[in-house]
Amino acid sequence: MEGLGYRMGHNWIPLGDPRSSLRVSVLDPWNRPVEEVKVVASSMDAPPRTLDRASGRGDDIVLHVPAGEPLRIEARSDAYFFPGSLEPVLPERKEVTLALALKGGRLSGRVVASETGRPDPGALLSYVTGDDASNLAGRVTLSSKGTFDFLVPDGSVQLLATGRRRGTAEICEDLRPGEWRSGIDIALPRPTVAALSGRVTDDLGSPTPRAKVRLDAVGVTEGEAIRVQGYSVGEVATDGGGRFSFREGGAGAHNLTISASGLEPTGNLRITLEEGSNSVEVVLARAGRLRVRALLPDGNRLTTGEILVSRGGKPVAIFPVFQSFKKLSAIEQRRPSPVVFSGAYRISGLQVEEAKVPSRGEAPAGPDDEGYHVFEGLAWGDYDVSVDSDASSGRRSVHLDPGGTTSVEVRLAPKR
Repeated sequence: MEGLGYRMGHNWIPLGDPRSSLRVSVLDPWNRPVEEVKVVASSMDAPPRTLDRASGRGDDIVLHVPAGEPLRIEARSDAYFFPGSLEPVLPERKEVTLALALKGGRLSGRVVASETGRPDPGALLSYVTGDDASNLAGRVTLSSKGTFDFLVPDGSVQLLATGRRRGTAEICEDLRPGEWRSGIDIALPRPTVAALSGRVTDDLGSPTPRAKVRLDAVGVTEGEAIRVQGYSVGEVATDGGGRFSFREGGAGAHNLTISASGLEPTGNLRITLEEGSNSVEVVLARAGRLRVRALLPDGNRLTTGEILVSRGGKPVAIFPVFQSFKKLSAIEQRRPSPVVFSGAYRISGLQVEEAKVPSRGEAPAGPDDEGYHVFEGLAWGDYDVSVDSDASSGRRSVHLDPGGTTSVEVRLAPKR
């Protein structure tokens, strides 16, 4: 049973037990404080008693230990350092220093622009270890002057640097345990400039003013390693003739996204810009509004089930219907998904390498006062509407007119 006293860290200190403060500095081989370290003070008897422990940066460790009792001080850090210890240590010394031996290596240098030789603080630097590039290790923060200084495991280390509108510079270093390789210059390839201009129309050939056009450079990563830096080139609105332009892009893969009121958006279109001038023509399909009401065989409204809208066999929107969140079935547990647009756009001048349907947009609204679920922004054309519940199902075909609202009622029949 503990007597009178107080708790300090993990230990119970009896009243009247004199304590001394002992500052412990834990340094690396270059006399720099170790960033994160755990320090334990224990007694010299057998079995040893833990007297106090602390963790933090290597220049901010203070232990509170019994006065006059010889101690053993142990320090541990991450995988880059071997554990270290000191003994015997008398608390009356007030301060001790412990140096940890390095298991890995140290790399320092800077990332520079090849055309000027000046540091580039906006670059991204990452590294992978081992002979296989899949043995990735992490990313490195550059200083405001474009310099780096960090610890890595020993052995083969690949450094990857990339910047906006630039390619990737790679160098390899082989480090022995405890080795410091300094003065490394990683020269980024010269920047490329790729301009993109274009025009947006609807499917009648009319120019589309005030369409929103977004262009994003596509990044390439391997786990934590960045091989190509991704960034936003910008977002512009088309002029009265439906024209737009970007002047600050770089050569390589980009995502192009175009949307306008009353028209079905494109989603993300993966295109490749060549250095110099590029042009594109985009035709957006006029959009309409679809209202769907589902009735059970007894004439009551559907309260639990699923509405599926498809076009040419391709799902366009899926919407689960339920009244409450209590005791949800598997169908009910699916969340409403945003409208997946049908991809009725046309594009010329550039090849679309990949079309990714939008992950945003208006989710189908809940039933209105008449029991209709509303789907906004679908391209005009023919659609199939299927409704499914536990015991019944139904299907209707519907034609959606551009700029208008089409309502359809689906009556369910019992499943056989």
